[in-house]
Amino acid sequence: MAEILYRNKDFIIINKPGPADSEREVPALLEKEGIHSAKCFHRLDREVGGVMLLTLSPDAPKKLEGVSFTKEYTAEIIGCPTEKSGEMTDLLYHDRRTNKTFTVKKKRAGVKEAKLFYDVISEGEKSLVRVRLVTGRTHQIRVQFASRGMPVSGDGRYGGGKGVLKLFSSSLSFEWEGETVHIEKTPYWIET
Repeated sequence: MAEILYRNKDFIIINKPGPADSEREVPALLEKEGIHSAKCFHRLDREVGGVMLLTLSPDAPKKLEGVSFTKEYTAEIIGCPTEKSGEMTDLLYHDRRTNKTFTVKKKRAGVKEAKLFYDVISEGEKSLVRVRLVTGRTHQIRVQFASRGMPVSGDGRYGGGKGVLKLFSSSLSFEWEGETVHIEKTPYWIET
């Protein structure tokens, strides 16, 4: 369910629900709160729920441009990395026609470096990992894990099978006007 996690005069941080609910719940929440001009600052894939920042004031995007954000995700992957924590760095190419991203070997037009760090939270046939993005490329987490034979559960686009995509924006941290803002949310598909 969509909910407000933090709000000030410049921006609002919400919990975006899973794909089935977000297209109606987020606008309904903003309408209920009397917010008519919110703009998405951090984009999440349509299928991904979790912590998301929207700007409220006209000058907020410019003010936020210089801010250093730490974004973490929780993912359930099929399989388990050999190393319990590590780094993944790849060159990625996003094909806009098919809306699909691929790992490639050489730098060329449209290719961007992608980097993330991960920690295994629990391991098994399906493992839970915490991911900290260094870069924010389209479908980055999904592609980097899938390219290593460990697709995100429910990710039919990249080999994770059918069902709910088990990828969630679980935390966002940054400094704002002398205050540390840290918002954390447990994925809706993990029982607490």
